[in-house]
Amino acid sequence: MSNQPKVSVVMANWNNARFLHDPIESVVRQTFSEWEVIIVDTGSTDVSRAILERGAAADQRIQIILVPHRLNCPAAPNIGLIEAKDEFAARIESDDLWQPARLERQVVFLLRHINFYGAG
Repeated sequence: MSNQPKVSVVMANWNNARFLHDPIESVVRQTFSEWEVIIVDTGSTDVSRAILERGAAADQRIQIILVPHRLNCPAAPNIGLIEAKDEFAARIESDDLWQPARLERQVVFLLRHINFYGAG
């Protein structure tokens, strides 16, 4: 799959420690493996940072960006998109779960239809 496009997955977080493990794992378990995860934490005061650091240590495709809480969650996805390096971007919420083939199905769809939408 090295000639496949890659996907930057962006997640914003603020004090969602109790949910964080599952959405990160749902990305790690994707059947499509050409991704990076950019998690923008907006000054969490719970144990979110420790959970995020554990995830990043376990998989080098996971990146954490720490910003002050004054940059509230609506700004966080934009920060993640600015840092995105890949051809496509996807969003996952910090309390969401993805089915294992989500990225694969979306990339296939986009590649089939990109010229139709005038982007290719």
